[in-house]
Amino acid sequence: MTIMSIVWALLLLVQTVVVQGSCYVDYAYRDEKTGNPFCMLDNTTRIEENTWYLTPDCFNCSCGRGWMSCCGVGFQAGVFRIPKGFRMQLVPPCDFIIVPE
Repeated sequence: MTIMSIVWALLLLVQTVVVQGSCYVDYAYRDEKTGNPFCMLDNTTRIEENTWYLTPDCFNCSCGRGWMSCCGVGFQAGVFRIPKGFRMQLVPPCDFIIVPE
């Protein structure tokens, strides 16, 4: 096996799963008492400015500069196209592996 065939084989392995990103944004709020900005996630979880929070459903949310930005991680990272003959196996809390069927 030549070095070039090894390189091509590795490139094909890397190209087997296609992912599209999954993110959303929201405005930050101002604390009435302190005036400090903060973000609210689902009207229940307060995220202070310049901090981040990993939600139970695998979105990494950060608050800063007047915005909250949340992006899916692991299996929530976006739409997956898994090659035929393979399936996604979840690895809690948010990871996954691609395994043969």
